[in-house]
Amino acid sequence: VYKRQVANQVILNHQSNGRGEPLSRSWNRLMFNMVFERDRFAMSFKPWYRFKEHGDDDDNPDIEKYLGHFEWLGLYQWHNKTLSLMLRNNLRSDNKGAVEIGWSFPISSRVKGYIKYFNGYGESLVEYNHSVESIGIGVLISDWL
Repeated sequence: VYKRQVANQVILNHQSNGRGEPLSRSWNRLMFNMVFERDRFAMSFKPWYRFKEHGDDDDNPDIEKYLGHFEWLGLYQWHNKTLSLMLRNNLRSDNKGAVEIGWSFPISSRVKGYIKYFNGYGESLVEYNHSVESIGIGVLISDWL
């Protein structure tokens, strides 16, 4: 079955960890999300513009150095399983960014298991400027595709 869809989104995004100083982290962005899908493949390209905060109000003035200006997500689905690859990069010579590889698989008719490997910056807002390598296991109630 040949299937092709395109979705475009404009997003005003406020992301915060909800903590007080000195662990407070937040940022505001204007994001554009372009989603393309064909057969078993899908991809999303999400560039953003960060609204700068003024003076001492900025919890994390260097966050773009670590989380960059975009995120790319690629997906491949086969036999009710989905493989995902997420990439972020600051496109600078010091090359901060992140990669995440995920795999979802059915564990019941409505729930899927999920395993991911993450390496890079920005897995959490509190430690956005620390490089992290982790493996996660969880469940999905809604898959990517």
